[in-house]
Amino acid sequence: LNYYLLRSSIDKRVILGKNGWFYFNDTTNGDPIGGYKGRNLLTEYELSRIADNMQVTKDNLKAEGIDFIIFIPPDKERVYTKNMPDYYGVPSEEYPIKQIIEYLQEHTDVKIVYPIEEMVRTAETLGDEVLLYLKTDTHWTRAGAYVGARELLKECGIQLPEMLSEEIWIQEQESGAGDLARMLSITDTLGKVKTYAPNGYPLNGVKCIKAEDNRELHYQSQSLDGRKIFILRDSFCSAMAPIIGSQFRESIMWHNTTFNHDMIQKYQPDIFVMEMVERIAPIEMFHFTYQGAEEAIP
Repeated sequence: LNYYLLRSSIDKRVILGKNGWFYFNDTTNGDPIGGYKGRNLLTEYELSRIADNMQVTKDNLKAEGIDFIIFIPPDKERVYTKNMPDYYGVPSEEYPIKQIIEYLQEHTDVKIVYPIEEMVRTAETLGDEVLLYLKTDTHWTRAGAYVGARELLKECGIQLPEMLSEEIWIQEQESGAGDLARMLSITDTLGKVKTYAPNGYPLNGVKCIKAEDNRELHYQSQSLDGRKIFILRDSFCSAMAPIIGSQFRESIMWHNTTFNHDMIQKYQPDIFVMEMVERIAPIEMFHFTYQGAEEAIP
């Protein structure tokens, strides 16, 4: 009744946008709207600590022969701003992730991939025909994940076809309505929603060895790239997993809630990626440091 008749949200964490779009609004889980509005900008101390943490992590991994990359999927609000309610205005030009990227670029040699420009460009070109994020969920579709994964792989020296190229074709699929619809208790009435999966990129005989949503995603392939990649991940990595997994001989992606630092020695990857969605990234980078094999912290 609240949603269909009164057009109101029963959960303050869900913003009802235009054209059936929902957006996440929760100050206890990264504050995505605060980021959109340019609130909660980081202090010099916070930026300095993040830079120190990431540089120490990079240096200690390098000492073990491991390349380090930070990968940040953009918040949905910053990609699909056109469906935000008018009273939120346009996104701020100054916001926490932009601060962090600029600070890291100035004070460290850490690699960081934040594919916001490519996501916005692709979303504007595709319009409503192919969506990069689910309307009623916080997460991106496989199409959105492909755009992000392609930018991450480019940083690893691997080229995949651009999603807008003739080589890639999009398959329309069905998905559950998602987490934001669940917060409004309307998943049953909404039913299945459209999602989109890209096809046409080289699969290299990829096989999923293990798939545990809150723990390990493990892939092997016959890729000519014999490197092993390890991704410290959140839920955004799930849609990227088969794409990433197809491009390396072995790919291990471990959820941040069950990760421990000893895994780096156990798997001995060539590349270590720290993946975290935009709204959470400042918190994660403020608290994370890899101290090395002999001083690994839990």
